[in-house]
Amino acid sequence: MTRPALFLLAALPVLAQQTGALTGHLIDAATKVPIPNATIKLPNTETTSNPQGQFHFPALPPGAHRAIITHPNYLRAEPPTITVTPATTTQFTAELTPYAQLAGRITSPNREPIPATFVGLRRPWDEAWIQTAATNADGRFHFRQLEPGTWILAALPGFGYTSSKPANSVKPLPDPEIPEEQNQRLGWAATFYPNAANYTDAARIALLPGAQLDGYDIRLRTRTLRRITGTVLHADGTPAPKALLAISDPVNKGVNGQLVTAGANGRFEFLTASDGDWRLFGQHKRGDETAKGYTDVRVSRTDREDVELRLALPFPVTGMVEREEPRDSKGERKTTAIYLIPQGASADVQTGTFHLQDGSFTLNQVYPARYRVLPAGFVPGYYVESIWYGDRDVTTETIEISNPPLPLRIVYKPKAGRATGTIPRAAGHWAVLIPQDEALRDAHQFIRRTAKCGPDGRFSIDSLRPGDYYAFAFDRVRTEQLEDIDFVRTLTIHATRTSIRPGETATLELTPQPWPDY
Repeated sequence: MTRPALFLLAALPVLAQQTGALTGHLIDAATKVPIPNATIKLPNTETTSNPQGQFHFPALPPGAHRAIITHPNYLRAEPPTITVTPATTTQFTAELTPYAQLAGRITSPNREPIPATFVGLRRPWDEAWIQTAATNADGRFHFRQLEPGTWILAALPGFGYTSSKPANSVKPLPDPEIPEEQNQRLGWAATFYPNAANYTDAARIALLPGAQLDGYDIRLRTRTLRRITGTVLHADGTPAPKALLAISDPVNKGVNGQLVTAGANGRFEFLTASDGDWRLFGQHKRGDETAKGYTDVRVSRTDREDVELRLALPFPVTGMVEREEPRDSKGERKTTAIYLIPQGASADVQTGTFHLQDGSFTLNQVYPARYRVLPAGFVPGYYVESIWYGDRDVTTETIEISNPPLPLRIVYKPKAGRATGTIPRAAGHWAVLIPQDEALRDAHQFIRRTAKCGPDGRFSIDSLRPGDYYAFAFDRVRTEQLEDIDFVRTLTIHATRTSIRPGETATLELTPQPWPDY
């Protein structure tokens, strides 16, 4: 029994030399004060920062470690890779970005509080309300965990929410009462801060890290209500009984929506429309498949009657990906994806697939609508040269797809360009390349960014379509915002301009700058 004990004791110094220590310090990026009670996770262990914002891992295996840092009052942080060496203590400091807060009050035109009504926040590029809250008995709302940036705020009296706990449910706000002699129906309108009826007139609210803003009050507006009635039909002209229908306000990104169910004869009625452009969506299960459809309706000064909404069953769209890259030892090549992204239609008709080894693909469950064709995925050395629908080049266009469809063709070319370089004194920043051609501003294919740069500030971006680019280095990036042409135009004054040539590598040195969304 003595020999094993001696063996273990003798091995301890060796084990100590094979590990290293990591000591860190967390501080608030806005106030520079220490952050206690944050959780620091490494792949196989975790710890918590003390009241001085310090943490310590006494024995880590040598090599690269990636940390994830979380705290209820701060944005999740993933610092650059930390390298631990044997028998040494690595020092590490991280700044966490604090959440911002926004509060205010919703009132009637007479400044009476409006309780139990939804309030929404979204970024200018969002297609949905990212955060919502319900007002309390005093009409107050309070958002406590907001990412710094630019936001749009709105009161949403037409929204409702049903909870399993009835006390937590929120019902749409009842219409205001008006004198009968006016002979018209009034309803509450979605109202954008500070007092706008339209999304385009909404004020942009800039939230700095750690900001705690109050007084963002909204007085609800009213609107004259119009009725939209009609019939929902299948493609063969027969009614679609009990079909589900929704109405959306495209100009204001759907803030004035309503859901209804058609009658036994396919008749439907929307009561909460108003003057303007509306989009009606419908769906109805028929056998094992669901028919869907949409139509646009303009309302002006009177109710709309006898609107016809036609539904259609899905159909397949076939195509081919042309990209002859070398095969692996099994005779196979990498497969990439193809998506159809609806433009104006309901998001639930989006579909996608991967091509087969021979390049062929079939997109099933495609509904008649306008789409953008999105090739997704990158193969080193290749780039998307063109996208064809039938004999038409639609690389930068949306297309109307109906039954029977034309075939799709995605053409990749070899000799893609490449960009490498450095971002001095900016470990963890993002290198971003944006085509100067505004028609190619697709964040999923032609706008490119690297993963975070390492401690040496180096970056590399492959599979670039040859052409002219703007190059940037940001501390953080919202890729969706880079599709906004007006937003990118404000950035170009600070851009590094570069040309990516076929098969060549451009070497860049980029100046770091903060992401300009607030």
